[in-house]
Amino acid sequence: MAIMKSIICARDKGVKFEVHWSAEDQLIFFHQACVSIEDGYLPKVTFVVVQKRHHTRLFPVNPKETDRSGNIMPGTVVDTSICHPREFDFYLNSHAGIQGTSRPTHYHVLYDENKFTADQLQSLTNNLCYTYARCTRSVSIVPPAYYAHLLLFIMGGWALFFLVLVRTTRQLLDTVVTGCWLLWIFRD
Repeated sequence: MAIMKSIICARDKGVKFEVHWSAEDQLIFFHQACVSIEDGYLPKVTFVVVQKRHHTRLFPVNPKETDRSGNIMPGTVVDTSICHPREFDFYLNSHAGIQGTSRPTHYHVLYDENKFTADQLQSLTNNLCYTYARCTRSVSIVPPAYYAHLLLFIMGGWALFFLVLVRTTRQLLDTVVTGCWLLWIFRD
């Protein structure tokens, strides 16, 4: 079995997502899961929160630098001026808007043992947006976050039953669902 040396976890922020609580908590669960695969197995982890629901829109300075719908070009990154001055975050418009104004995705790196540079992580994130299996175009958020949404949708009935049966919290359910897509992504 091939063991990963580095793993990137992209997690959807959601509506009521407590960012720092969840990052620390999921990191602990993640390391426990890695150790259960093999004793002493602790890969380098980069934990990124993906936020699509926000009110930020990006517009080109030069009107000639737009796509056919008048939006900024796919692959546009903004990591200065509107981002946090001391934290690792950026806005990426990875998709071409079909109708209306494109909404960039806000990526916030909470934990980075891999020591990615901003350019490395932004390029990797943009490139991943072209690998979503259900679409022939680039998508607005990284595919693992989309796959996690699909899994949550499919498990909807089971998840509600799980909540009632175990009497647990939504945060634990989110951790279970996030863990499911991570295992699916890195299983091979």
